[in-house]
Amino acid sequence: MKPRTNHLAFRRSGFTLMELMVAVAILLAVLALIGTIFATVSKAGGNATSMATLHRQLSQVAEIIERDLQYTSPGPGGAPIGIAGRIIPAHETQRDRDLRNAPTPHRADTLMLFTTAAQDPIYPISTDLAALSQVVYGHADFGKFNVATGKIDRTTIRQLEDTSIPIDQRQPASQWHLARRVIRFLAAGPPTESPPLGSGRPVRFGHLTDPQFLTGEDEVWGSISEVKAMFPERGLLLQLADKKLGGTQDGFPAPNCFYKELLYNGNLFYEHLLYNGNLFGRGTDGGWENLLTGEDLESWLEPLYTSFDNLRQSVFYDYTASADTPRRSVIDPKPPLGVPYALRWYFLPACSEFKVEYTYDNPRELALPDNQIDPRSTPIRWYHPRPIRWYSVPDGGQIIWSGLSVNPEDATDPRRWPRGIRITLRVWDSAGRLNEPVTRTIVHTW
Repeated sequence: MKPRTNHLAFRRSGFTLMELMVAVAILLAVLALIGTIFATVSKAGGNATSMATLHRQLSQVAEIIERDLQYTSPGPGGAPIGIAGRIIPAHETQRDRDLRNAPTPHRADTLMLFTTAAQDPIYPISTDLAALSQVVYGHADFGKFNVATGKIDRTTIRQLEDTSIPIDQRQPASQWHLARRVIRFLAAGPPTESPPLGSGRPVRFGHLTDPQFLTGEDEVWGSISEVKAMFPERGLLLQLADKKLGGTQDGFPAPNCFYKELLYNGNLFYEHLLYNGNLFGRGTDGGWENLLTGEDLESWLEPLYTSFDNLRQSVFYDYTASADTPRRSVIDPKPPLGVPYALRWYFLPACSEFKVEYTYDNPRELALPDNQIDPRSTPIRWYHPRPIRWYSVPDGGQIIWSGLSVNPEDATDPRRWPRGIRITLRVWDSAGRLNEPVTRTIVHTW
């Protein structure tokens, strides 16, 4: 007898097309969800790695800057420090430039100091070199390194501040590079006779802002005695605004009284007093005598202006340099491999902001009494600390301190070394994983 076939059971032994489509759709959704989770976790891990790397890099940078500042020498006979203020409009990122967003102002200050802590890692320590070195921090101009000559090709140098370049063709701030330039000096050598202060004659022993020093072709500049000859032994406060002598801008105190070797508001005086456009000097009886006014006063000041204008251009930042000449340290943003000299001034890539501020305030002197009396039976006078006043050097301005004390004997003497320096860095992730820059603040006090 022929067995009977159960056709219904045979038809239900597999999946229908609809069931397969539903299963495939569910599988694809699960795979997509897993892929999304994996991508999110990978991105978060990459972001965390980039953030950790950036913070570690900033910690190393802060340590080096703090060490350099720690070994500066305020006080009589000490070496100078200086700040050049600069604000440059630029797009923050390449995306902002591609979208033609409006450029924003970025601080691109320059900090110069003389320190005994700086050592060049490329060249060994030499007994022929002085312990004191000049260190200059600031954003770099870009050029191309020529392997054949072993130097930066000067014809390729592109100034960071070149306004002739259209704004949509300038380097985004996230691609700027903070350089650290180190110049050494001979320990011994015949001192070069410098022109007397106020003579109006330029310094005769060259400039620390000459291109060969900015590009790293030369790293030793004369003897240390030549450096000391550039600055008055009794101390100097050289404060200049708006790329010229004279005038004031926000951030610079503007009293109308000057004395001793004080350059303030662009005017320098030796044991003289300027008040309401008149120049006074000490008489034989110790009182003040009116010496010069009007055109005679301007003629008396002109050679002083010339002398100190030459000084500030020759020390660390020459604002008069033409567009085809570097004003800053020069690096190749894409240096050739295997040439350590090409990395001479490299320090912190992707740094879009370098802001340097100073203060004369002593935090211990800022707790001032409040006039309000506590309403309780026993009156208590409360003390509220006043915030520290930080000053920025205005765009185009410069300030140099040399041989000045942090605590002068005369508490009213405006010629003093700053109490503190505050540096603000804003740095992007070079790998491009982070959507926002990381900000780091460094504060050094004397």
